[in-house]
Amino acid sequence: MITNNERSVLITGAGGGLGSALLKRYIGAEIPVVAITGKASLRIPLCHSDSRKITIYSCDLMSDESTNSTIFKLKNHDFQAVFFCHGGPIISSNDPSKIYSELRAVLRLNFESIVQLIEGLIEQLIISKATICAVSSISGMESQGNPAYSAAKSALIAYTRSLGRYVSKNETSMFCVSPGAFHVEGGYWTNIKKLDKQKYDDFVDNRMSAGRIADVDEVANFIFSLACAATPYIAGNNFVFDGGQGRGF
Repeated sequence: MITNNERSVLITGAGGGLGSALLKRYIGAEIPVVAITGKASLRIPLCHSDSRKITIYSCDLMSDESTNSTIFKLKNHDFQAVFFCHGGPIISSNDPSKIYSELRAVLRLNFESIVQLIEGLIEQLIISKATICAVSSISGMESQGNPAYSAAKSALIAYTRSLGRYVSKNETSMFCVSPGAFHVEGGYWTNIKKLDKQKYDDFVDNRMSAGRIADVDEVANFIFSLACAATPYIAGNNFVFDGGQGRGF
């Protein structure tokens, strides 16, 4: 049911953080953007204020009904690339052995909602030979955080690898990116740096081989570059961008 002849990109979580940083790259590249945000409005960067190139859909990705409604609206667009940048811990318990009560919500936000969106759009994405990018985390590869969050991000990596192999045969590129810690306005590490400098410095010294934590724009530039260079031969691979935070090969 594609009626829009101009190809565009889809970015979830565009209301802030990594999604917002990626949005700026595409607005700057003069490519129409379809932005999904949990908020009714989206603050457009002042340096790229051509709102005619941005279509905004407000969607509660924790809700099956809201997500399905948004999928129906997305059927009108011809996508050259889609980026699933939303997610978060939404975890209140500090006890790693007590995660069951929050596990479903964490899985819904970080994994199930992405599967639902891809499943609803996969036919048109294959027809368009679109590039599909799912943002996971180094936490999905090794012990880096709460077990519920790690489990959800690990599932996303495995799903992307498996589905990516399938769609590669249809000339469709699909890959996953697993960032390590990075700075974003109001984010965890930005706040820790302000509130507990010793804890922040210890983490950088002990975990970050690069000797620093990345800025969100650095992560967005990496993802943007991968998307521009993507080919179906990627076949669902996971690209780690963690400054040496992880210890696995």
